Amino acid sequence: MSTWTFARDPFRLTSPLFQSLWPNHDARVVDSSPASVVSVRPNADVIVSDRAYRLRIELPGVRVEDVDVTVDQSTLSLSVERSSASLEDGERFIARGLQAVSFKRSWRLPEDVSDDIKATARDGVVEIVIERSAKPSAKRIAISPA
Repeated sequence: MSTWTFARDPFRLTSPLFQSLWPNHDARVVDSSPASVVSVRPNADVIVSDRAYRLRIELPGVRVEDVDVTVDQSTLSLSVERSSASLEDGERFIARGLQAVSFKRSWRLPEDVSDDIKATARDGVVEIVIERSAKPSAKRIAISPA
């Protein structure tokens, strides 16, 4: 019986092939050593209605505790930091597929958003709902003599 030992990831050469076959795929595969981090850009839907803007972002396998949603001035940002699992004494990886994940994605908010923003997570999808503020109505301004 043969034993295979790889000093480096045996599939590292497949990444350029994968990218050439699926050029619109945003995941960038990085060396699978324990210190490596996979950088991804998750899929997202942006939906608008008369009452609100809704963002749905796919985050399969990411815990809610690892997700951070912030609003700074007119930019909404979603970031994820997930570290890779550590090994206990006497353990070693034979194959490694679960890696650390790190990304940040931002959206410029339109002027008609309110401060009422809610975020929920279910089945690997984070949904952010941003209520729209009432549209300012046109009104006439009277000019008084000074």
